[in-house]
Amino acid sequence: MSELSIITALDLGSSSIKVLIAGITEDFHLEILGKSEVKTPKNSFNRGKIQDISKTANEIRVAISKAEEDAKTKAQNIYLSISGEFLRSENTSKKISLSDTAKIITTEDVENLRRTTTSYLIRQKGHDNEIVIHDIPQSYNVDEQEGIKNPVDMSGYSLENHLHVIMASENPYQNIIRTIEKAGYSIKQAVASQLASSISVLEDQERDLGVILLDIGAGTTDISVYLKGNMKFSKVIPLGGNDITNDLTIGLRTSTEFSEKIKIKNGSLKPSLKNKDEEIEIQGIAGRQVVKKKLSFIYQIIYYRSDEILEKAYQDVMKSTNTNLINAGLVLTGGTSLMNNIGMFAEEKFNLPTRIGYPKIDRITNDIKELKSPKYATAIGLLYFGLDSFKSKEIKISKMKSENNINFKGIFTKMKNFIKELS
Repeated sequence: MSELSIITALDLGSSSIKVLIAGITEDFHLEILGKSEVKTPKNSFNRGKIQDISKTANEIRVAISKAEEDAKTKAQNIYLSISGEFLRSENTSKKISLSDTAKIITTEDVENLRRTTTSYLIRQKGHDNEIVIHDIPQSYNVDEQEGIKNPVDMSGYSLENHLHVIMASENPYQNIIRTIEKAGYSIKQAVASQLASSISVLEDQERDLGVILLDIGAGTTDISVYLKGNMKFSKVIPLGGNDITNDLTIGLRTSTEFSEKIKIKNGSLKPSLKNKDEEIEIQGIAGRQVVKKKLSFIYQIIYYRSDEILEKAYQDVMKSTNTNLINAGLVLTGGTSLMNNIGMFAEEKFNLPTRIGYPKIDRITNDIKELKSPKYATAIGLLYFGLDSFKSKEIKISKMKSENNINFKGIFTKMKNFIKELS
């Protein structure tokens, strides 16, 4: 395959690094060629921030190399997920006059306005040392007409855009980029985790009706809110599944690995009253004796931290969004969404119908069972983001070729007519 027909997802998380290498088919679907998942080294990368460049770079190199070996091809066009408190978002708009007389709006007009809007935003006080990761169009106004999705080819005197802009603090972002370069790779584009997850998990109808997406990973919880098809709000909370595991480790005086197993196997946010007094054996640390703990104690530890995570998410959404407009409800995804009964718990917290978000795999040609999991929502979303970017570029190139052919034929016809007149 050529370089442009391969795309790679690099999902850099607090608990694991996931890599997917895919080939793009002629009908713009994906064939997964290689995959890998390696544990993120302790004290190397946490909550979206690099703590040890060398350690993290080494594991990224290992993860990508394993996927390359599986795919029997090199990782190319790497799309990287980013998350963390260093990400910030803002809704902004700008209006420009196009002409004294009505003008046909071009793609160039829209792009120039987009660049002007984000450039102006970054120059504002408080945005020093920030870079734009995404500027996502919400709608446009042409003269007095509002709510336009695509103003190209429309006629007007003025154009106004409405954008959802996701920015990153430059230093934490550049540390991640340097780490990947130290691993021997470069990225095509960084993609906010909540955007990637929303691409793979949400349905168009949910975006239109209003939906909240919580991607609860190991180190962070990524929030995004969609209304009328557009992202209206996004934020990252520095809490996730690892915090629940750490609480269990401390409360049960056991290892992190054993706590993780307990969380998945025995943890529940809606436990049955029948087994609350049941006891299970807890492994001691470094060969210490096994002790027994009641399930009710384990439930209590899980409850308090889970409640804190969802309460923080709820408060952030309430500050930014009229929840009466969220008609589709709440979607939970990410590895922590697999915890028993977390959907029911979140439904009560938000007072909204809730589902667990599994990534859609209708654009993937081969059936790989382990990818049908919320913990792969971001990685698959990265592939879809890359696929859409590739498709958009291909269509533009095709259109340019078509227009050039038409122009060439027109010139050739004029030359023939001119020669006839001379003769």
